[in-house]
Amino acid sequence: MKKNVVPLVVIALVVAVLSTGIFYGLIVSRMDGSSTSATSLRFVSVKGLEKGQVLRASDFQLVASADPGVPVPARAEDLVGRRTLDKMEAGQILTEGLLSPLSERGLTTGIPAGMRAVTLHISDSSSVIQLLNSGDRVDIQALISRQKNGEPDVELKTLLQNATVYNVSSDANPQLQGRMVLTVLSSPQDAERLSVADAGARLRVVLRNQKDQQIIPLGSASLLNLGAAPKPLVTSNFVPGSPQVRATGQPVEMEVSLIEVSPAQMAMLAPGMRTDTLSISSSSAQQSLMAKLDEIQPAVLARSRMVAGKPGAFSWKASDQVSIQVYIEPQENSADGTSQLRIQPEISGSTFRRLDSSIQMRRNQGAIVSGLLSADQVGQLREKLTPGARPGGGEVLLIINPVQKK
Repeated sequence: MKKNVVPLVVIALVVAVLSTGIFYGLIVSRMDGSSTSATSLRFVSVKGLEKGQVLRASDFQLVASADPGVPVPARAEDLVGRRTLDKMEAGQILTEGLLSPLSERGLTTGIPAGMRAVTLHISDSSSVIQLLNSGDRVDIQALISRQKNGEPDVELKTLLQNATVYNVSSDANPQLQGRMVLTVLSSPQDAERLSVADAGARLRVVLRNQKDQQIIPLGSASLLNLGAAPKPLVTSNFVPGSPQVRATGQPVEMEVSLIEVSPAQMAMLAPGMRTDTLSISSSSAQQSLMAKLDEIQPAVLARSRMVAGKPGAFSWKASDQVSIQVYIEPQENSADGTSQLRIQPEISGSTFRRLDSSIQMRRNQGAIVSGLLSADQVGQLREKLTPGARPGGGEVLLIINPVQKK
């Protein structure tokens, strides 16, 4: 019987060897198959790319490529707008290590003609910053801390509406005390305002719906006034500021009037002055401006008074889309009655217009600001300021008339 067992043992050993060989053969074939399956569609450069080049959709395509062993972008939208960190050859796989961070991508179209890219340091908006992408629309706000009537106050003012995000970085620099860096596109005039605010105020950013590009005239909100009754839409109240230049000589009282005149009345007050654009001019010194106003009897929409040495702002809202704000800063006046004014009219609407002018006036002269509103907007403002009043000629002027005290 022992002789009969030996062949069986031999057969069993042979079967075991064959089974082991078959098993390992299957494992090896599967491993080889896995290396083949690692070849899949990946984004590669269509042509050679220079270092720092901003990627467009036409710069790359999907090609079957082997796994580079490092992270790669998964979607085309994760590539557009990012910059190359090194020179790349045609057909090279676009890996994360060869591209700028996704959070810092910019617009592929670059900076449009006539626009400026302004970098801002944003406070208290970290959650919104993380939601931003290049091309989003935002509003820029400024928080200003100051003392008002001996009490600490914080004022919030919207500096720019519907600005296009050019570039955004969600990585805070420790040297910036937690502030995020945001770059937006703006006009040259707005770029100056934003740069000044960036240096002296805390800036915030508000994200808008992409389809909402409406510009709405906004005022400012104050911490001390949050519980106060809402202000009327139209205001001609003088808002005094802190004097920056102490007046010398005799004090000069300023009468500020918003009037409506006809073309003929306009020609009498300021011959040759343009009405189709925002303009500032002094009246003729040959006749007292007050005497001219008494003669033509214009329709007065609003009137207020101020004293030289105390700058302030006057604002009116013509409609939901158009508002006027004029900042007036009386500067040094001499003993002979000559006055120096800094006048900054600002019109907000579908377009933004602003002037900054310094003008000198003698005893009988005054300052005239024209080109504030179009004819249809004049009617809307008239109805708000003087409901039911008859049309006064269709042209709105701002008159600043120094009155010498006796």
